[in-house]
Amino acid sequence: MAQRGLSTLADLGDSHIIWAFCNACDRSTRLSTHQLVAVYGAEFAIAQLKGRLTCRKCKARPREIRIVYTVSSR
Repeated sequence: MAQRGLSTLADLGDSHIIWAFCNACDRSTRLSTHQLVAVYGAEFAIAQLKGRLTCRKCKARPREIRIVYTVSSR
């Protein structure tokens, strides 16, 4: 379930990183929010990503999607 206030791709700022984790081959990858918006649109629900993505290595659906908040080191 997405956190409150982070329901669509438009809700993610530059400080948020999306990671997808494959349950079949244990691969993980960082997803580009900008590319996801270009493909699905800014109002696409983050919760629906699992049903749309497949692993590039084994073609399975991801086991989970994680949104990570990063803090600038400035």
